[in-house]
Amino acid sequence: TQLHKLKERFRFRRAKRPAKKILIHNPATRVKVKNKRVNFRLPKSRQHHTFEPFEPDSLVLRRWAHFMVIPLSYEVWAWPFRLAFGEAEFNAAVTADIVFDIIFFADMLRKCASVIPAGTYPDQDEPIKSFASITRHYLGSREFLRDITSMVVYYTLIIIDFRSNQLNLWIFWAGTLPRIAFRAQKLRGYFKDMSRNLQVNARMLEAVKFTMIIFFSSHWVGCFVFWLSRLYSHNDTTWVHHFPELVPLWSESTSPLAAQYLVCLYKGFDSMSNLSYVYGMPGNWIEMMWSLITMTFQVYMSALILGSLLNYLVRSDPWDEAHKQRMEDLAAFANARHMPPE
Repeated sequence: TQLHKLKERFRFRRAKRPAKKILIHNPATRVKVKNKRVNFRLPKSRQHHTFEPFEPDSLVLRRWAHFMVIPLSYEVWAWPFRLAFGEAEFNAAVTADIVFDIIFFADMLRKCASVIPAGTYPDQDEPIKSFASITRHYLGSREFLRDITSMVVYYTLIIIDFRSNQLNLWIFWAGTLPRIAFRAQKLRGYFKDMSRNLQVNARMLEAVKFTMIIFFSSHWVGCFVFWLSRLYSHNDTTWVHHFPELVPLWSESTSPLAAQYLVCLYKGFDSMSNLSYVYGMPGNWIEMMWSLITMTFQVYMSALILGSLLNYLVRSDPWDEAHKQRMEDLAAFANARHMPPE
C-alpha cells in the first residue's frame, strides 16, 4: 500500500508539472524563438472514381484479344472433328460449347464497354465513348445479330435433340454451319487487326498465322475425307477400308478415337502436301470430286504461303535500313565539311 501511494503521488506531480518552454536558438539572428505546435486537418478527397469504357489500345483489351484466340481456334477445330467422328447428342462436346459460349458472351459484354473508334460506322467522325451510345450501336450492328442468331439456332437444335433424340444429322450440321463461319471470320479478323499493330513482330505473326493455316487446312481436309468414307459406311470403295493394308495395326472398328484422328490428320497432311504416301485412286465418285477440290485448294495454299512468307523473309528490317541511311547521311555531312575521318 505504501508503494501504491508513492506511485499515485508521483503521477499527480507529473500531471501538475508545467510544460517546458522549448526555445530554438538561431545563431544567424541570435534570436530565441519559442517552438509552437500547429494542428490542422486535411480534408478528405470526395472524388468518386467512375468506370470508363476501355480504349482500343489499352493493355486489357490487347490481353483479352490474345485470350480470345483460344476459343476461336477451338471452334474452327471442333466442327469438322464432330463431322467426322461425332454425333448430334448432348455429350462432353456440347458441354465444351456451353463453356466457350459463356466466354463469347463475355466478349459481347466487353464490346459494350469498349470505345468505338472514329470511322467504324458510316458518317462517324468522332469516337463513341459513352456506355449508352456504345451499347446502342453494338446492339444494332450486324455483328451482334450474327452472334446471337448463331447461338439461338444452335441451342434450339440441341434442346430438340436432347428431348426427342430424333434430330436429323443433316439438320444439325446445317444449323451449326453459320456458327463456325462467323467465328472463323472473327479469327481471321483478329490476325488482320494484329498485322496493323506496329508493336507486333510482323515476321513472328505471319509465321504463327501460316502455321495455324497449314494445320487447320490439313485438319479440315482429313476430317472431310473421313466423313465422306463414313457416308459409305467405310465399304470396299473407300480409302478407310484399304488403309489397314498400309498400317495393319490400325482398324476402323477397334482402334480408339485418338488413333482414328491421327489417321485422319495424316490423310489430310498427305493430301495437302501431295506426297502420295497413301496410294491408290479414289474408289467412288464423291471421293474423286473431293480429291479435285483438295488439289485446287492445295495449289492456292502453296501460292499463298510462299508468296506471303517469302516476302517477309527477304524483306529487310526497317530499323536497320534507317540506321544505315542515317550513317550514310552523317558520312556525307562530314565529307562536305572536310572533317577528319576520326
